[in-house]
Amino acid sequence: MAVFPAFAIGIALSACAEEPVNEFRYDRYSGVPVMTQKMAEAIMLHRHVNAPIVGERAPDGQLIDAVTGESKTLYQVIQDKPMVLLFGSSSCSNLDMYLENIKEIVERFQRRVDFSLIYIREAHPEGGFMPVQMRDGKEYHHPSLPDSKSIEERKKQALGFQKNTTTGLRAFVDSLDDEMAVRWGAWPVRTFVIGTDRKVLYTGGPGPFYFHLTKDGWHTTPDAYMAEEFLRMPFSRESLEEFLVRYEGNGPLPAKGG
Repeated sequence: MAVFPAFAIGIALSACAEEPVNEFRYDRYSGVPVMTQKMAEAIMLHRHVNAPIVGERAPDGQLIDAVTGESKTLYQVIQDKPMVLLFGSSSCSNLDMYLENIKEIVERFQRRVDFSLIYIREAHPEGGFMPVQMRDGKEYHHPSLPDSKSIEERKKQALGFQKNTTTGLRAFVDSLDDEMAVRWGAWPVRTFVIGTDRKVLYTGGPGPFYFHLTKDGWHTTPDAYMAEEFLRMPFSRESLEEFLVRYEGNGPLPAKGG
């Protein structure tokens, strides 16, 4: 049996402590399009517990600028203002219905808060998960987009989303293995607010069921078994809009039209 000196063991343990394995980077659903309702539900139920809660340090991660193609860490993106992170994709019905609201919120609060879109895997890819959804008694047809097979394709989709909202929403893309979506429990849609100290100020509810962008926003209701699971973890019950109105980071945020 080999005998290792105590100091060698100490060095090995120290190295492990300095470079922890990112247990959130991959899961069984990473890197593949969402094909069925069963798969979609499994992704949401499996990942939602990963999301950071208010007061925790935000997990860092790699982002790719949709305009320049430059790779940056989240901490490099957060500068001298708190930052709203909007995770989602153009095929997500919740985001599609909120395009005008997103534009209004960004333009209303961007003097005090930065806004970043993190474009993640398509919620409803062509040939994949495409449920029938009713709103106000009418059938809603989801936008249909191919699931990106390359970073270039995902960048193109992100820039298209930005074009449909506002350039005040800076566009980034997640990796093809869904690193950020997994670590933040963010698929298919979710919002967070991160302070300049890298602490989480606001944890929006897991989408689509608890995605709450505006005070009077609309969203679906989960089945009881899913609601029970989601409600095990804390998240903000107020909308992003309501949070931004009352948030007093460096003084009151400007009122609408102010």
